[in-house]
Amino acid sequence: MTHILILIYRTKNGKTIYAGLQAEANQYDSSFYSVSQKIARWLEDIFSIQVNQEEVFYIYRYLTSSGGITVQPDNKPDEVDQRLEEIAREMIRLSGRICPIPFAFSPSLYQALLLHLRPMMNRIIYNIEIKNSLLDQIKEEFPEVMLLLELVIWKIRLQYRLPYINEAEISYLVVYFQSAIEEAISKKKVMIVCSTGVGTSHLLEKRIKNHFPEWNITHIVSAKDLEKDMKLEVVDLIISTVKLDVSLDKPVAYVSALFNKADEKRIRESFVTGQRGLITEATEVIEDDQQSSRNEISKEFSQATLVDCLAIHEALELCLYRTATQRSVRILRRSDSKNKTKLLVLMGEKEAVPDTVMGTLYRMLQEDYTGGTINGSIHSNR
Repeated sequence: MTHILILIYRTKNGKTIYAGLQAEANQYDSSFYSVSQKIARWLEDIFSIQVNQEEVFYIYRYLTSSGGITVQPDNKPDEVDQRLEEIAREMIRLSGRICPIPFAFSPSLYQALLLHLRPMMNRIIYNIEIKNSLLDQIKEEFPEVMLLLELVIWKIRLQYRLPYINEAEISYLVVYFQSAIEEAISKKKVMIVCSTGVGTSHLLEKRIKNHFPEWNITHIVSAKDLEKDMKLEVVDLIISTVKLDVSLDKPVAYVSALFNKADEKRIRESFVTGQRGLITEATEVIEDDQQSSRNEISKEFSQATLVDCLAIHEALELCLYRTATQRSVRILRRSDSKNKTKLLVLMGEKEAVPDTVMGTLYRMLQEDYTGGTINGSIHSNR
């Protein structure tokens, strides 16, 4: 309704600003475009104004961006939906490869994601910005998933040559992926480790069940017994009230014996920041203090082309460079005198960013962003 009021005001005052957009309208289905024409005629009759064709397309843009209409070219009615499904599947696949906790989208959640992507892609194409009133809360509550989606969308933009996607749009996507992760978390098999395995352990068990009623607590053991019996194949998470000095291939969440809200949050974070991930041996990471390697790679970067930058924070930035001579992926971590960190990625001209590199970048960014050294907003820059 606001957009219609603006159109009426603009037209009555002779301030039409969308000249030249009519040519774009010819790319879309005329039957859908005619809906916008009918709205324009209705406005002319009711408000005694004259709506030109550019303003008709202005109406059309906002109709498609609100989800009321699916944009489909005349000759290829399924092309848009196929591309949306391809993008959705790639987002889920890549997120699953990077995220430490395995998760899956249920059919209903997947369909909900598709329904969200349709108007979202139209907003991106037409450069229409929206706001999310829950943006700050989402970034505060789910920083790891926000970072994950920021990185995934960065690659999606490069892969599908999409325009800039702002953090409000990304924060809406976080809700879908957080839902999938929460569903995966809710079905966990858990081992509780206490100093002796008795006493407060039973109280701890009851409190954990209150917060996570669907969890199956398989064992309650002492730290000493855990070191004796390391058969953890059926366990998804270890919750311990004491520091464990043994190496484990399972996520460990350290909590207080009385288990409070902070402990609940720590448990959820232990999944998202766990140790499962991609094999990254193929990616060469050059730290800033490796002088000889840094000098060599700095020369390579000076001869490369900057393709895209992702600003995680004013003190943390990720930049992609490409060069025709590069045969392997190299990452340079560079810090300046103002404590600003840059991750510089150098790779070949046409090569897609490998999943292994995405996994490496996610963990490196986690160290700097969610590890407590950086706090604040996440946003993208081109």
